[in-house]
Amino acid sequence: AEYLLNAVNHFFDIDPLQLDDVQSTWAGLRPLIHQEGKSPTELSRKDEIFTSHTGLISIAGGKLTGYRKMAERIVDLVYEVHFESQAVDSKTENLQLGDEAFSDYEEVKFYIDRFKSDVKTIGLDAYYSWYLISTYGKNAKVIFEKVKASAETNKEKALLLAEFEYCVAHEGVIHPLDLLQRRTGRVYFDIASVQQFSEDILDASANVFELDENTKQQWKVDIENALGDVLAFKETV
Repeated sequence: AEYLLNAVNHFFDIDPLQLDDVQSTWAGLRPLIHQEGKSPTELSRKDEIFTSHTGLISIAGGKLTGYRKMAERIVDLVYEVHFESQAVDSKTENLQLGDEAFSDYEEVKFYIDRFKSDVKTIGLDAYYSWYLISTYGKNAKVIFEKVKASAETNKEKALLLAEFEYCVAHEGVIHPLDLLQRRTGRVYFDIASVQQFSEDILDASANVFELDENTKQQWKVDIENALGDVLAFKETV
């Protein structure tokens, strides 16, 4: 945090930022394949495939941006080794998930601009046009219609509840943090909304998943811990 703050304060003509200005923090872990005598900075970022004496095929290393190609290579190898006589050409490359995909970034920008007037008509900031389109693509219209039809006067609350309903129905969300942390990143980028509406999401969860009171309270603790984790570094400074 101090390293990044020093860089920002050096390059921008602003009142110096302090640690208390940090809203959230997280760290990414990169898997590197160990090589004797080499430091982490000297190790290759390339992924590698290993086959054990038992026939177990493993893949390690690589980068997040290459996960689809890594998955393709490892699945092709598994078929080649174990199912060669049954192998068929993969059809998943062109398998459409959800609504029609955007053709290019220009179309994304077009949808965001067009969606701004829609979100404004129901009392939401234009920011949510970018948020919904960048998070849910063309399926954003499904969530928007839920918000539009909601009797809830606080439209930010209505939006989050609509996201929860949509993600439970279509994206396998089974815990509030699936939505608040893993799906939308609100825990990192919009802490205020999580703090403000966490009880509402917990109530919705309790209703949808028929939670007993003990489970509901444990999920509440899970959310509180997630919020605490993003600023835990301050306790050790």
